[in-house]
Amino acid sequence: MKTFWTILTFALAALAVGGLMNAQKAADGPSLVGDVVIAGALGLGAAASWRKRKALDTSA
Repeated sequence: MKTFWTILTFALAALAVGGLMNAQKAADGPSLVGDVVIAGALGLGAAASWRKRKALDTSA
């Protein structure tokens, strides 16, 4: 199960970084805001899944 949480963490982090890279190329303000908000949500998801993985380490 730790492997799943690790893979999920890295996948969400990669999507967040990709979203921020895409936000730099945005043509208009609303698109930029949307990209940054979505990247932030993905980053929070990555942090939460990393905490879940760490919790599995201590419970084992």
